[in-house]
Amino acid sequence: MADLLPGTSDSIIRENVRALKSQGYSEVDALARASKHSKGSTDPNETDETELADVQSDEPDSQDRQFVVVTKDFSGLGWAKKLQEEGETVTLAHKCHEEEPKFKKLYEQVAKGWIPTMTLEEAMKSLKTNSTYWIFAENNFPEEADKLRADGQKVFGTSALQEKMEHDRHYAVQIAEESGLSSPPTHEFTTREEGLAYMDENPDKAYVFKPDDGKFNYLTFVPVRKKDEDANRETFTYLQHMKEDPGTYILQERIPIEEGTEVCVEAWLYEGEPFLATLGLEVKRKNTYDIGEMAGCGGDFSQIIPLDSELVKQTIALMFPFYKEQNYTGIADVNVIFTKEGPQFLEVCNRFGYNSHPNLFLALALDGFGSIIADFIDGNVDGMQERFRKDVGCSLTFFLDHPREGLPLHVDKRWEEQFYPFDGYMEDGTFLLTGYSDEIGMFLDHGASIEAAWDTVWNKVVFEEAVSVPDMYYRTDLGKDDYYNAPVLRMKALKKKGLL
Repeated sequence: MADLLPGTSDSIIRENVRALKSQGYSEVDALARASKHSKGSTDPNETDETELADVQSDEPDSQDRQFVVVTKDFSGLGWAKKLQEEGETVTLAHKCHEEEPKFKKLYEQVAKGWIPTMTLEEAMKSLKTNSTYWIFAENNFPEEADKLRADGQKVFGTSALQEKMEHDRHYAVQIAEESGLSSPPTHEFTTREEGLAYMDENPDKAYVFKPDDGKFNYLTFVPVRKKDEDANRETFTYLQHMKEDPGTYILQERIPIEEGTEVCVEAWLYEGEPFLATLGLEVKRKNTYDIGEMAGCGGDFSQIIPLDSELVKQTIALMFPFYKEQNYTGIADVNVIFTKEGPQFLEVCNRFGYNSHPNLFLALALDGFGSIIADFIDGNVDGMQERFRKDVGCSLTFFLDHPREGLPLHVDKRWEEQFYPFDGYMEDGTFLLTGYSDEIGMFLDHGASIEAAWDTVWNKVVFEEAVSVPDMYYRTDLGKDDYYNAPVLRMKALKKKGLL
């Protein structure tokens, strides 16, 4: 029997749950025993049968809180891990989209022996109670999310509106411009020939190619040639020789990276009323000094900022009337580039994902992820910003060029709660990678500044081996200032402009 710590705080109960689970107890049994111990039982083995039955109850009127994390590609795996670490009851729900047997097999291996999983269809049949919290980790399955809302379930994440704002680029630009945000000159095309002809007609302008359909995001092309006429030909050649038909797409005039400051500004709203704002500075390319392929995020810095700051007022706040009209509950962001003419709107994401949200909850949160999200869903949002550190949070993503099954995943127990995985399963008590994803996960920490936060992450990852996988790689420059897109330079520029 594990030796349990005395005390009644959430952190002590969570630690006791982990100790009991390490001795072979199930998630539910460990939670019940740790809870009983915190109430003064001298022998945590003496678990009352009635109490245990209550914890295990699946009846619709159960008052025992449980979470269901819904994910399409297992980028929500880290949320389930976090909830499990906090002693919450959690199930990972998914809907397999893989058709090739090889990838389907790897997909089905993720989380095995570690976190309970079931299909989304099964979860919607068996896990609906009045105390179930559904967390949709990406902007996928909006129909299922809205159906759960219609059934009176507690749901956080995607919706028909959120999915449309992210994936219908024309609609998002229209809403942003009606709200008062300017966007770079953008031109819509339905055929390859139309776009090629337009670039021929405007040879002295550089264009970024962006498909309208979110499933083709990987085809997005940002030319790297410095001269506009050279960049024009670079995009022209790419579009001319593209093998896939991307459907409708836009050509957006490129803003030179040395002339703009890119930033993501996000607000949290409950029934149309904003109550929290955050700043996000991310780097999207995989390799140091902003070279190599685009990734979801190579790393980022996040911070809680005042709702009345100039940065908020000039960006996301302009869209508050729209979200008020929609009676919107959830996260709302804008990605903009500040130029001499002011903020230029790029896109809306509105998804609970990428690095910024793990950064907030694993690096900056002073309270449990489960408790904060449950309160968000339930409307208990007063004083929410006090539940986060005022520091800057830093995330660093780990990549593999050639994922393969069975690679050992080492996470130092001292900082395991600061690791957010995208892949992994457990076999014989050992964490391994399935090989399903080329993104292993991310490590997160915080500091008083971007430089301090980066130093903390760097030292723990490189010198203390906080996370280690053979052949993994990651960026080494997040805290440096010697490349145009450096977060350090962007933060300084935002402050110089009086936005923060």
